[in-house]
Amino acid sequence: MASIVNWAYVLKSKLAVASARQGNDLLKLAHRVRHLGDAYYYAGRWTSAEGCYVEALLIYRRDERTPQLDLANAIRSFAVLKDQVGATEESKRLWQEAHDLYVALNISAGVAESAARLVR
Repeated sequence: MASIVNWAYVLKSKLAVASARQGNDLLKLAHRVRHLGDAYYYAGRWTSAEGCYVEALLIYRRDERTPQLDLANAIRSFAVLKDQVGATEESKRLWQEAHDLYVALNISAGVAESAARLVR
């Protein structure tokens, strides 16, 4: 049953990304692409998830209007994936970047999670 739910989330997210690609709002597109990455992650499609996270981060990093919390959360998602696939050095680099953003934004849950991931 969980598998069906995961694939429904993937389909819903793919439709949202397709819709956002028709518009001019790059930040909306980045947000939806990141969520598609999350959907792929939960469905166990890690290569597809990685492509989405990379695309979302490229958009977020290029747009000066990017809310820093959106950037931090996108970095966090990518760090979780890198942990999952055993890319330890890249994961630590990403967790550190996310941690620095969460500290600057005073997001206690993000600070706590990223700090815990960094000491492993």
